[in-house]
Amino acid sequence: MKKLSVILLLFACGLWLRAQDAVTTLAGQALVSGAANGSGTNAAFSDPAAIVADANGNFFVADSQNHAIRKITTNGVVTTFTGSPQVWGSADGRGTEAQFNGPVGLAFDAHGNLFVSDANNDTIRQIAPDGTVTTFAGAAGVDGAADGDLNSARFRSPAELAFDRKGNLFVADSLNQTVRKISTNGVVSTVSGVAAIYGAADGLNGAARFYNPYGLVVRADGSLLVADTYNELVRKVLVPFRLSLQISGASTAATLSWDAVSGQTYQVQFRDGLTGTWTNLGLSATATNLNLSATDNGGAGPQRFYRVLVAP
Repeated sequence: MKKLSVILLLFACGLWLRAQDAVTTLAGQALVSGAANGSGTNAAFSDPAAIVADANGNFFVADSQNHAIRKITTNGVVTTFTGSPQVWGSADGRGTEAQFNGPVGLAFDAHGNLFVSDANNDTIRQIAPDGTVTTFAGAAGVDGAADGDLNSARFRSPAELAFDRKGNLFVADSLNQTVRKISTNGVVSTVSGVAAIYGAADGLNGAARFYNPYGLVVRADGSLLVADTYNELVRKVLVPFRLSLQISGASTAATLSWDAVSGQTYQVQFRDGLTGTWTNLGLSATATNLNLSATDNGGAGPQRFYRVLVAP
C-alpha cells in the first residue's frame, strides 16, 4: 500500500517515471570489419555511411567500403540487397549484378524507389523495389558541376540526399561545395553555392559558400538544413521558388502564388514596363504554411512585372 501511495504522489506532482535511455547494437560487431550476412552481431559491415527505413520498417544501409547496399529486416536479419561486397564498379543490374563505388547517401521516394549517392562514381543511382539498379543522374567516373538533364548533369562526390514534399531530390554535392536539386521532370540545377569555390559566406543562392556540405534534411517548414562539414556549421537554405501567375477579369486582376517556408516573411512588388520602379503590392506577409499568395486588383496587364522578395 505504501508503494502505491508513492507512485500516486509522483503522478500528482506532474513527474513521470521512465526507463533509462539505452544504446544497443542492432547489427554488426564493434571494430570488426567485414561483409558477413546474418542476424544481429553475426553480421559485419565496412564503414556504413547512411541508413534509411522503408515503409515496412526495414532498414537499408549504405555500406560504403563494401560497395553495397545492405538490408536489415524488422527481426534483425542482415542481407546484401544490391551490389557485390568488396567489389567496386559502376555496372547497372539487379541484385548482385549491380556494382557501386563508395555509396554514402540514401533516400526513398514516395513510390518505394531507393536513391543512392554513389560518391566515387560521381553519380546518383536508383534502386527499384525489386532490387534493379540503374544510373539515375550523372556519368560514372566523370566528375564535374554541369547542370542540365539527367544524362548531361555532372556531380563531384555527391553525399547525402533528401526529398521534399513535392518529390524534388536535393543532393549535397560535397566536393563541388554546392547544394543541387533534381526536379520531378529530371532537371538538375544548383540551388546554392558556386562549384569548386569554398567558403562560409551566407547569402542568396550564388552568393552563399560551403565547405564540403555533406548532410541534408528537408524541414517541415519547407527549408533545407545542411551539415557544412569543414566549416563546422549547420546551415539553413531557403530553396528558390517559382511564381505562378493567374490572370482573371479581362486582365484586370492577377493572383500570384508560390511555395513558401513557414514563418518566413515575403514582400510582393510590381512594376509597369522593363525599366519602371518596383512598388510594393500591399504589405509584407508571413507564411503560416507551405503556400502563399497575393492578388493584384489594381490594373494588372501585359506590361506589368512581378517579383517576390524574401526578408533576411
